Amino acid sequence: MSTRKKHQRRLTRYYVDAQIDVLNQMTGEVIGSIVDIHTEGLMLVGMVEVDCVYMIRLVPQEQAQKVGDIELGIDCLWSSSLEQGESCWAGCRIIDASEDALAKIDRLINEFGKPRPD
Repeated sequence: MSTRKKHQRRLTRYYVDAQIDVLNQMTGEVIGSIVDIHTEGLMLVGMVEVDCVYMIRLVPQEQAQKVGDIELGIDCLWSSSLEQGESCWAGCRIIDASEDALAKIDRLINEFGKPRPD
């Protein structure tokens, strides 16, 4: 089996054509913004630590506000530092989501998403 085949993703990731802030529900602080998303995970740019679990609220801005806030539990699986500042790229698995939250993610994807090529 080729390395590419072995690491192929199960779900298509989607860029969302809207600003979506990521709020840490424990501290109330904005810890980043969404880069891409699907119903099992997301990538964000911000300030998170690997092997940490977060309770977050996704707060869509501008035209995506009509979708409403989305509350999730995530586990940060990996991160890669950016050259400037303390921010990093971070890949997170969704570990807790209500049916309503998953429906809102689907709505974000359907109304504002663009498939990300792998």
